[in-house]
Amino acid sequence: MNTIMQLRKICNHPYMFQHIEESFAEHLGYSNGVINGAELYRASGKFELLDRILPKLRATNHRVLLFCQMTSLMTVMEDYFAFRNFLYLRLDGTTKSEDRAALLKKFNEPGSQYFIFLLSTRAGGLGLNLQAADTVIIFDSDWNPHQEEDEVPDDETLNQMIARHEEEFDLFMRMDMDRRREDARNPKRKPRLMEEDELPSWIIKDDAEVERLTCEEEEEKIFGRGSRQRRDVDYSDALTEKQWLREPEGHR
Repeated sequence: MNTIMQLRKICNHPYMFQHIEESFAEHLGYSNGVINGAELYRASGKFELLDRILPKLRATNHRVLLFCQMTSLMTVMEDYFAFRNFLYLRLDGTTKSEDRAALLKKFNEPGSQYFIFLLSTRAGGLGLNLQAADTVIIFDSDWNPHQEEDEVPDDETLNQMIARHEEEFDLFMRMDMDRRREDARNPKRKPRLMEEDELPSWIIKDDAEVERLTCEEEEEKIFGRGSRQRRDVDYSDALTEKQWLREPEGHR
């Protein structure tokens, strides 16, 4: 189950692993070990898709509830929001009960400038009234292997999915055209997603090396790696809301 959890994290965003982000930061020339800007969405197909949705929703004055199961993912999401200058509020399991009402009021009050309310699924479903929003995005729904063959929608299909009426669809299509024209004028433009030739050498392995590493792992399972201190693993991000509510108070 821990392996599945690590794979889910990679699917959401590879920078959920700090050592991966730090290594990529060094590869890309960032001095502080933290990656920002367009490289945030270029490293994740799910973020790239989100980046094709949110600017259109903001341009048409929609309000968004964005749910994440993992709080560490929410932190990466906040860096992306800062890059796009999206005003947002965040509520997760660490938010004090007395602060919840203030956050709800800020988001729901007339004329609120907050575009996104970022919520953890564990904390966001407990009787919150967020009637000011008209759009819900569940970023990391439960992984289902039967859905791995779904194709990523192209811009036109995506616009048909999110547009509320024909005028919005036409606007979204124009926004996509403007984005492509701007990219074409930029001599230093990069593809929307990282390509293999951009990756550092340490992350690229051919089939023979993968097979060798797999054999070494199997040998370690058989012969052991020697004693080492066991670390407690925190699975709290993976708990469903019902599971969390059943947890003893001291374990939450």
